Amino acid sequence: MKSLKYVIVSAILAFGIAAPMVSAQDDSAPKAKRSGGSHDMTAAWLKGITDLTADQQKQIDAIKADIQAKKVTPKDAKDKVRNILTDEQKTTFDANAAKASKGKDSSKGASSKKSKKGKGGEGGGGGGDE
Repeated sequence: MKSLKYVIVSAILAFGIAAPMVSAQDDSAPKAKRSGGSHDMTAAWLKGITDLTADQQKQIDAIKADIQAKKVTPKDAKDKVRNILTDEQKTTFDANAAKASKGKDSSKGASSKKSKKGKGGEGGGGGGDE
């Protein structure tokens, strides 16, 4: 009987020690995903622009590094990248930036609509017969 108690206590301790390790691994995955955000952003802005010179690419890589280091805001980075481009490249860049900001705005709108519904607007319950 004592050996069964030891086995049960050992199993509980083993699971108790392993559980925080598993959750620590889960916490690290979203952080890694977020760190690539600036690369995704600049990639979206530059989509379809295939004729970057080596000098332009070097400057854009430096801007990406500044974004990662939080030395510049995304808006400032966008302006810096745009200033590097030729007039022809700027046309594509502007179209891509407009699409990217439109997508960002629509996601904000969806979340604000949700919060308004929850305050008793449509079909809500809050009113009463007086």
